[in-house]
Amino acid sequence: MEEMPRQRLGSAVRARRVELGMSKEQASRAAKIDSITWTRVEDGYGARDTTYAAIERALQWQPSTVHRITAGLEPGPVAPAPDDAAYVSSRPDPRSHSVADADLDTLLAEIARRARDANPEAR
Repeated sequence: MEEMPRQRLGSAVRARRVELGMSKEQASRAAKIDSITWTRVEDGYGARDTTYAAIERALQWQPSTVHRITAGLEPGPVAPAPDDAAYVSSRPDPRSHSVADADLDTLLAEIARRARDANPEAR
């Protein structure tokens, strides 16, 4: 009989945890989730998307790996392990100004310029 999606995910989570040499306690601490929640995922119960994202990070999986597994696909490539010294939080610093922000600022300025050029009366 074929495994159901959540059971398939639970098996994959357990296998990856063991591959990394982690106990359930260590894995749940790495994911910053309750150990009972971790055990429930390994046992084939569902969880919130935020929980799945935390598990992906703890297992060094690429984002959306959980969805790949539940869709019947292989997990895919493994994310590189974060170097503690070079670790950057996934939550961006609101004070930082990234290249993407600069590109967005340039794009918005261009849109405003074109709107002014298209409607000289609005000046």
